Amino acid sequence: MSKFFIKKPLWAIFFILLIIITVGCRGRNRDKNEPDPNYLLTFDWEEAVIVGYFGDEEEVIIPNMINGLPTRQIGTAGFMDNTFITSVVIPEGVFLIDSNAFAQCSNLTSVTLPSTLTHIGNSAFYLTGLTSLPDWPPELTEILPGVFSYSKLRSAYIAEGVTVIGALAFGNCPDLEIVSLPSTIISIDALAFARNPSLTTVIIPESVEHIEFSGNGSEFSNNPNLSPESREALRRVGYTGNF
Repeated sequence: MSKFFIKKPLWAIFFILLIIITVGCRGRNRDKNEPDPNYLLTFDWEEAVIVGYFGDEEEVIIPNMINGLPTRQIGTAGFMDNTFITSVVIPEGVFLIDSNAFAQCSNLTSVTLPSTLTHIGNSAFYLTGLTSLPDWPPELTEILPGVFSYSKLRSAYIAEGVTVIGALAFGNCPDLEIVSLPSTIISIDALAFARNPSLTTVIIPESVEHIEFSGNGSEFSNNPNLSPESREALRRVGYTGNF
């Protein structure tokens, strides 16, 4: 009888531990069809659009499936004002990052963009901690107004394929020191690179003969430390404004 009463609680303990381990494993591997409490979604047909994020992780890897639907868009202000995030990886399949999507994420220093991306909305990375531009998707040919304004960029090596840079796209970046334009550049809008007191160098490929400056001479205004060589390069392609 004593052996029976010793073995029984041991088997009971083993059974309870097995249940705990099983439940724990299920919790760690969330089914792609289960609701994810970190994300607020709307739906565009059978695709997920992220319109809010409630997590406090520093390194965010956005899943390519949420609630059983493919992630295709980051909606307007979807991650705005989140000061926890330091890096974000946006999955393949996402084609749109809307206006202010990551604006005022002041500690965000690293962004990985998918090759499928074709649109970044106005001020999407306004007032972030980014210090350099992410690798650029091949189909993303326009940088819209204010996208990187007031950020911590130190350099802006703009990718080949970009043709248009919108108003204030790189304006008011106090640490920006160097800008390199691509050979594909066609047009630069008002105040696109204005008010960058640390800016000393603008590189323009020799193959670029003319750029349309549509901001009445304000595109590179208030950059007092711009080098004579950079000023000459800008004059060569048609810039008539002040520095």
